[in-house]
Amino acid sequence: MPTQEEVNQILNKFQSDNVAAYGAGDPAKVAAFYDTHGVIINSTEDKAWHGRTEITKFYTDFMKTETNLKMIGDENFEADNGNYLIQRGHYEADTPRGRIRLPYEQIFKRQKDGSYLIIRDQY
Repeated sequence: MPTQEEVNQILNKFQSDNVAAYGAGDPAKVAAFYDTHGVIINSTEDKAWHGRTEITKFYTDFMKTETNLKMIGDENFEADNGNYLIQRGHYEADTPRGRIRLPYEQIFKRQKDGSYLIIRDQY
């Protein structure tokens, strides 16, 4: 089981790498941070995107209107002896309506190689 410090380090690096991929403007690179069974859930519009193909399509559209993404983890947890990590936080982005700040919760699943991928992403 990872310590709290290890959980924080893992998720901080993950989000840094994820934001760099987002900044590169490649939706497929961002989708690669998701488990093959990953899902993005938009709570306010009651929509969901399942699997990397749909997640790539989601980010193709999302990147057109939301730039300068910043992920800010407020709380990090581990579950099931480190098989899952959970992060609650907020993200910030520039949009045509101005800078936004919205909450999110992500669940990360440990892979066979010990790395983590997002299995559930809700905002």
